[in-house]
Formats: sequence, structure tokens, C-alpha cells
Amino acid sequence: MNAFVLPSGNIFVFTGLLSFCDNDHQLGIILAHEISHAILAHGIELASHAHIVDLLFIGLLGFVWMFFPTDTIAAIGSFISKLIMNIMMETPYSKMLETEADEVGMNLAAKSCFDIREATVFWSKMSYMERSTMMELFGTQEPPINLDFLSTHPSHNERSKNLDRLVDDALICRRKCGCPPLPPMDPRIRSKMADREKMVETFRKELQGIFRIKDFKEL
Repeated sequence: MNAFVLPSGNIFVFTGLLSFCDNDHQLGIILAHEISHAILAHGIELASHAHIVDLLFIGLLGFVWMFFPTDTIAAIGSFISKLIMNIMMETPYSKMLETEADEVGMNLAAKSCFDIREATVFWSKMSYMERSTMMELFGTQEPPINLDFLSTHPSHNERSKNLDRLVDDALICRRKCGCPPLPPMDPRIRSKMADREKMVETFRKELQGIFRIKDFKEL
């Protein structure tokens, strides 16, 4: 489930993401995010940044080989050096570009008269799906090990909160563009109510499972 844009401006959206979007507003916000990557030339920027990182990596690699000339130690040192470069330089830079595309994308979506309040709803839904997957795999909503520092994108929850802070300014921008009024019912409130209902249903199923186990043990 993903969407991406090429430096040429061609946007690809997977069918899983199309099915996941509740409405055209959410899809429009995703497309605005991808268009922002193309407008801001993030593909070229990433390539330029990668070139600088590679130069630094080569220098670090030469330093490792100079003091540890054996093949085994050099190979281990190369792997560790590359990992450090990724964690310290590449992933933080990629996250910064993603956040920038989120912010510019919100303005594009607002000027296109989409309901930009749906941005918060979409990423909250993504966060809920991620937590549900973690619950199924590990029995907890949080992963056993926090690996966010290895991710090239901000977490779903972080994106939801960041975009929610931008909604008020984006609504002002939307009104200035002469867009039609939005429905009075804020979709963010609707989403929170739906989340509560899901939590109650999950808790109810867990209780039923506990009672079934208890009844089975008493047999």
C-alpha cells in the first residue's frame, strides 16, 4: 500500500491505497503530497545529498582500512560505517523532505478545494492500522524495539499530529481561494468516534475470549 512520484512527475498509486482511502478528499491529499515532491525536486535533492554522503563514506572507509587492513575487519567496519551514515545523515534528511512535502501538499490540497481536515483522519487511520497489526503480532500496540530512527518517513502518528497543526492555516487558504463551504461535521470528530467504537468492540472481543478460556478450564 503505497504511492510514489518519479522525477519526471509521473505519479503511481497502488490499488491497496486507493481502497484504503475513505473518499476523494483523502486521495487528493495523498496526490498533493506526491505532487509536492515533484515541484520541490526532492528526487534531485536526494541524489545530490546521497552524493555528498557517499563522499564522506569513502573518506571514512579509507580511514577504517588504513588502521584495520585485514579483509574481515575492513568488511565489518564498512558495514558499520554505512549504517552510521544512514542513521546520522540519510534517514533524518529523508524525513525532513517528507515533512516539507506534507506541508506544501496541504496548501496544494487546500487550493484545490479538498477537505484538508481529512489529512488528519487518513494518517490517524494509518496509525490505527499499524497499532492493530502490532497487537496481532506481538500482543501490544507498541513494537518490542523502536526502529523509527531507521525509517525514511515520519511515523503515521507523528504525521497526523503535524498535519493537524496545519489545518487551521490551510482552511484560511481554502477560503481565500473561493472554495465552497465544508460540511459542518468535522471528519476528525467522526474519526475519533469511530476509533472509540473500534476500541470498545476490541475490548468486548477480548473479554469474550477470556470468558471462553475460563469456561473451558472449568469443564
